[in-house]
Parts: sequence; C-alpha cells; structure tokens
Amino acid sequence: NPTRLALTAGAQTLLAPCPESQVAAGGARAAAVDIADMAVDHSRRALAAAAHTFLVASPERPLAPSPSPVKVLFHFLRASVNDWRTRGGSPDAAFGGKAAQLLGRLGPADFAVSPNDAACVSAQGASLGFAQVHSNPELSLCIFVLCKGARIPLHDHPSMQVFGRTLFGRMRLTSYTPEKDTDGKAGGEASGCWASLYQDEILGPKPTSFELGPRVGNLHELYAVEDTAFFDITTPPYSDAGGRPCSYFTQGSAGEATQPGGGGVELRHMRRCSKTPDLNACLVEYRGPQFRGHRG
Repeated sequence: NPTRLALTAGAQTLLAPCPESQVAAGGARAAAVDIADMAVDHSRRALAAAAHTFLVASPERPLAPSPSPVKVLFHFLRASVNDWRTRGGSPDAAFGGKAAQLLGRLGPADFAVSPNDAACVSAQGASLGFAQVHSNPELSLCIFVLCKGARIPLHDHPSMQVFGRTLFGRMRLTSYTPEKDTDGKAGGEASGCWASLYQDEILGPKPTSFELGPRVGNLHELYAVEDTAFFDITTPPYSDAGGRPCSYFTQGSAGEATQPGGGGVELRHMRRCSKTPDLNACLVEYRGPQFRGHRG
C-alpha cells in the first residue's frame, strides 16, 4: 500500500532522532508501522464518513431514459426547418442521408400503429386511411394505412423528395423516372411524359425504408399485397400556389405505350389524368408522439 509505506517512512524519520523514546533496537520500525496503521485506519474512517454523507445527501436517482427514435427524428426535422428558415436553404444530400438513417430505426410501435388500424379503415367502408402527423411550409409528415388490395395510383411529387418507411405488412412499390420534357397542350399544360422504370419491388414485411427523388423514381404507385402501413416525409409539401400540384397518370395505350430510350432503356408514355381518381379514403386517428415547434 503506497500510503502505508509513505506513512511508515515518515514515522521512522520522526522517531529516529529521539533516543529518549526508549524504543528498543528495531522498535523504531515497529512503532513506525503502528503509527502508519493508525493513520491509514483513521483515513479510511474519514473517507467512509464522507462517502456516507454524500450518499445520504444525494440519493440514487434512475438515469433519464434515452429519447425514442421517433422523437430523435422529430428533433432533427425541427432543427432542419429552423436552419432552412434562418439561412434560406433547402434539403440537401446531408439532410437526405441523416433522414434515411433515422428512418431506419423506426417501427410500428414508435407511431402506435398496428394491423388493427387497417381493420378500422375497412370497417368504415374504405380501403385507404390517412393520418396527418404534421405539416408546415417546408415539410409534411403522414401515415397511410392500406387494406389488402388497396392501391394508390401512379402519381408524382413535382420538385419534391419523399422519404418513407413501411411499418407493417407488404407493399409493392413501382416507380418511374421521367426521361424527357413533358409534351405540351395548347396553353402550356402538360399532358404527360416519357419515363423509364426505376423500381419494382415488394417492401416488407419487416419495416423497410424507401426514397423518391425530385426526378429519379418520382412517378410511382403503391399496391398493398397485404394490410400495410407506411410513414412518409415529403419536402417540400404539395402546393398548388407553389407550383407543386399532385398529378395522377396512366400508361398510354398499347400503340404508344413504349419506345426505345438512350442506352437501350425502354421508355413508357405516361398520360396525365384530367381528374383525380377516387381513392376510397378515410381519415384515421394519429396516436403517436406529437411533432411540436412549427405551424403551417
């Protein structure tokens, strides 16, 4: 014990010049050891008393729980919106990478969503349920619940990005990338576009993330192979005034449906629908954590 050795040496130094102490030969060292032991014991008692006082004054408290994954995501989105509003910025690659990373941690329990929600949608005579989690001018957060066999028809997100994650069930995602400028009607209205297949994949049953860019994979449709729910972040949101209306499409007739594209890619002609299709949708209650801090 270094403390004991140091105290012994100090005690020997004190006792060595004191012959009148009547310490027998070799007794100086024994006495020094005794003094050191008493000092160490005193020190231990003092430390124990101090520790007891500290513990009594500071009772043990449980550590604060870590924030849930969805709250971490919401915090990141709020901070991003603040940054865009302050600096006049917009989503970039760094935002997309972080959003995708945080989405990858989410599951149905984070939003209090379960297959029972699909049963509730069906009980209302609908095939598609929609819950608005939050919306402001920079982004919107939504949950969609699709009953088996439900379809969200081919549509676009003009100049928008979508980051999504299935929560339960299996869903087929088919997406296309516009390859050419839209062909115009009189008055400058676009009637459609040529596009190449980008993705045709069944997502699930485990929670699975997906992404649609401002151009790549932007035209897409969703089909519920079984009861399904997914969460999505859209930035910026749809806005007719902002030039971001939602348009629905159908593939052209057999005679005009395809043509060769660059690099041997087959292009498909997508015709813009003049009317919004009936989605047979209903509203569903959102029971998950609230997104706070911004209003539309």
